[in-house]
Amino acid sequence: MFLLLAAGIMLPALRENPEDLQALLKNAERELDWHFFAEAKSSYLEILQRYPQSGGTNEALGYICLMQEQYNDSCAYFEKELELEPDNELTRLFLTIARFQAGKTPASREMIQQIGSISKKKNRRKHPFFRKFLGDNPGLLSFVTGILYKQSGEWAYAEEMMDEAAGEKYNLAEIMVQLVDQYLQQQNSAAAESMLSRLERQNFQLAEQMGEIVKTRDLKKAREYARSRPIIIRYFKESITTITDDLNVMAQNAVKRADPQGAIKSWLKALYADDKRFDIHYNIALIYCLYKFPRESLYHCRRAIDLGNPQYQSWALNLAGNITFEMADLDQALKFYQEALDLTPDYLKCRNNLGHTYWKLGDLPNAERQWRIVIENSGSGGKELDVREWNDKENIKVLIDVKESDEIVEAGKSLAALYIQQKQVAKAIPLLEMVLQFIPSDADSHFELARIYMQLDSLELARQHLNMAIGNGTSFESEAGKLLVELAKMIE
Repeated sequence: MFLLLAAGIMLPALRENPEDLQALLKNAERELDWHFFAEAKSSYLEILQRYPQSGGTNEALGYICLMQEQYNDSCAYFEKELELEPDNELTRLFLTIARFQAGKTPASREMIQQIGSISKKKNRRKHPFFRKFLGDNPGLLSFVTGILYKQSGEWAYAEEMMDEAAGEKYNLAEIMVQLVDQYLQQQNSAAAESMLSRLERQNFQLAEQMGEIVKTRDLKKAREYARSRPIIIRYFKESITTITDDLNVMAQNAVKRADPQGAIKSWLKALYADDKRFDIHYNIALIYCLYKFPRESLYHCRRAIDLGNPQYQSWALNLAGNITFEMADLDQALKFYQEALDLTPDYLKCRNNLGHTYWKLGDLPNAERQWRIVIENSGSGGKELDVREWNDKENIKVLIDVKESDEIVEAGKSLAALYIQQKQVAKAIPLLEMVLQFIPSDADSHFELARIYMQLDSLELARQHLNMAIGNGTSFESEAGKLLVELAKMIE
């Protein structure tokens, strides 16, 4: 797709087949965009061997090494690129970052001025790719400048540049890591702890690591950790939208192949390109939840909640409620479900979940109320959310379709169980009969009815339901067998 590579350098005239080079470049660029770094590196090395003067190849290899934290190799490739194109601003920026992260060059006024001069230059006609790069990396120059000021001990300027980076939408968690370190170095423990609490919502893994450092007030360790954090740099040939859409399709195909790890891998690469995609965060959260990684799931749920509009938020809030419910944090689950229903009162699946939470908390009147609302609104004027229609309207794809017709069944069974627990079996009968109207083969509902009818001495009805329960494979198989023997004696 690109006749210009890397920093917009025109490819030199070649005696070898230029179409062959373009094919190699297209393949290498796709691998680079998708963060298949090992494959991309191999492809670019082949290009470099066959076309040693091709502009941008050394720069791409330098970026790959930078992402792999091979800083010395990264510096070497960037230096070679500058030999071919001394005025390449992008390569010079990369070299500054690589040298700093390699520890070759301490923060200096010269480095700060160099970054500042790149930031102020407006005429980039010679380097159109650099314009794209700056558009793909909002806040990067401010963030790097802030780090350099921090390393040189110019605290006020450092904090000012970090604020600018945040306003320009650079990765907020990475900004917070740097600020926690800065506040510790300034002996401002209160500010460090406050920033750490904000970091917990953005990235719990980073917060855990920084939390240990804040507890011990280990200034050396804080400084080393902050400096070791890789700088997030988006270096894409194709548009970010195209890349994220391609990776999203790859992830969805992995789900269809029952390859959740492959799906997560593709989605995380997509988020490196664009971390503001509600659907991707939501899908990752759902996969993590299904495979019992609650903390990871909750992190992506929170990101989805922060990104979504009210309709989307209710989905993510419901999932967050499910996660915290499984983590036995019932009070927090209650808050998530209630917030979702504040946004979407007719979200019946969420209301069912709220009922279960109240029941688990021992608040039976509120549990009964929620399930009654579900039953009264299912299929009788209550809005049923259809995820497929939602996809068509909003171009959003989520993994699991919501079938609200199932919600009346869940509410009926739950409310019946509540009445049985309260020994109000007469109230449970019509609910279980309603469930069987929707799912005639529901074995456990047949079993519960058999037990109730035995208590009421309606032995023929008990026998009919017990036979249906056993025939359809009730989960109470052992109890059903005993009940069958007892029922036979009663009939005799």
